[in-house]
Amino acid sequence: GGVAIAVGLGVTAGWWVGLAAFAVLAAWWLATARHGDGDALLPAAAPVAGIAHCAPFAPLIAGFVYAPVHAAIAGGLSAITTILVAAATGGARPLLRPGWEWVFTPWRSGVGLDRFLDALADPGLILIPVSWALAAMLCSLACGRGSRLWALAGVAAGLAVMAGSFAVWDLLAHDGTMLALAAIDLGVSAALMAAVVAAGSPPPRDD
Repeated sequence: GGVAIAVGLGVTAGWWVGLAAFAVLAAWWLATARHGDGDALLPAAAPVAGIAHCAPFAPLIAGFVYAPVHAAIAGGLSAITTILVAAATGGARPLLRPGWEWVFTPWRSGVGLDRFLDALADPGLILIPVSWALAAMLCSLACGRGSRLWALAGVAAGLAVMAGSFAVWDLLAHDGTMLALAAIDLGVSAALMAAVVAAGSPPPRDD
């Protein structure tokens, strides 16, 4: 999955962008993910989830399944891959929704290097990976209690953190649209997590 993202970014935004993405994902995999239990899949899956308006599901499900540190890393990297793919495919702000054509024809869906860099120029974007990492960690800490009630509390805390980051972005940019634009993605992700929690308690783990 990570290789596919790196190659796609290289085709759509520039070879050095793809190379940088591959280096980051490879370093993470060599350091921790290859010893994990599937958390390495989330950064690759998050951009695809973004096409379905549910990219914020990635940090929440990471918190539901994995220990806090692994969940936080997976959540933060999921945000970064989603942003990069959305920027490379002409996704609208706040870069949570990559263009769906990228999955099928990445060589045709790129916007070029200049537009890619322009999309990443907004300093408010840094709030997304930071908040997703924090959301995943808070969700994980709550889910570590092993009950549905605590899991719902963790999901609510994670959603609040992510929603708060868009609200802060609005305040800093004097914009007022970021939270509204992200509302559908947050809502769909909340519904998916409600279904996950209804299906069963968080899996046992040794944090």
